[in-house]
Amino acid sequence: MRKTVMKTRRLLIASLLAAGACASVSAQAKSKPDLNGVWLVDQSKSEKTNSPLEDSEISVTIQQNEPEIKMVRRYQMTSLVINYFTDGREVSTKKLIASDVLKATTKWDGDKLVNRTLTRRIVMGRSVDMDVVEEWKLSKDGKTLTKKIIIIFPKNAPDKVNAVPVTQPTQEFKKVYNRQSS
Repeated sequence: MRKTVMKTRRLLIASLLAAGACASVSAQAKSKPDLNGVWLVDQSKSEKTNSPLEDSEISVTIQQNEPEIKMVRRYQMTSLVINYFTDGREVSTKKLIASDVLKATTKWDGDKLVNRTLTRRIVMGRSVDMDVVEEWKLSKDGKTLTKKIIIIFPKNAPDKVNAVPVTQPTQEFKKVYNRQSS
């Protein structure tokens, strides 16, 4: 009798754990917002970044097929196709405009798509590695997409005036996109 009660308890606990895991996976799948579509930059709500390329962005077209998210970013003079993978795989590329991309990883953090890219740039003749974090968040009504850009400089990056190593503050910028009507 005692063995039967213990087996029943174990089965009940295992069932509850399995149900909890399924509910957790289901909640995670539901929490990923639908970013598919064409998004137009709202210049009046976006901040300048001092990057000519970033500041010339016109739109982004997103194709979301988990775990791959393809973004076609249109700028005034060019377009870039960027593939993100939300399954944790690390992506490396040789050259992206004026900097080398050493590695990039993308993941969902709740309802935010977070891409972290380690880049290498030449500043005052010295090679400087820095992190660029992009956090993409969809509004509750699904009509506005906001990208927060966070630039994290290394502790001893050369300053732009006299190339003396100094601590650079982290910089944050906001870019707002409106969903284009179909």
